[in-house]
Amino acid sequence: MSRHFQVESYMSLSGSNADHRIQIRPSEQGAAIAFLYNAIAVKTGAASVVSPPLAEKAASALSKVADQLIADKGASLVVAGSNNRDEQILVNKINEILGNIGTTIDLNTPSYQRQGNETDLVKLVADMDGGQVDAVIVIDHANP
Repeated sequence: MSRHFQVESYMSLSGSNADHRIQIRPSEQGAAIAFLYNAIAVKTGAASVVSPPLAEKAASALSKVADQLIADKGASLVVAGSNNRDEQILVNKINEILGNIGTTIDLNTPSYQRQGNETDLVKLVADMDGGQVDAVIVIDHANP
């Protein structure tokens, strides 16, 4: 049976439905990913990374998540909602260490969700703030 562990700062729909929810500060997202990576790396012989400090309650909960992920090697999946490149690299390394690549992650069938361009959106907001935009029309399923 699947179990859903959600690590987040603010309550989300996914978090409210998770089997286990671990609350962290927004500033701790990278630290939580690095902590989880290190907790798995130490127990599997992989190289560890520098990890910023993390609240003790979150660290304790993430240690248990690491144990569960190791127990379910090759049948788990770790994802991050972050657009931070370094955090995404660590999440990919976690999945690699756990043997999820080629089992729960199929690299031959990519998912093209979340293809927004943050640079363009930041420019649009600046243009709107500068009075260079009279109106914005959002169509279909766009969510700026």
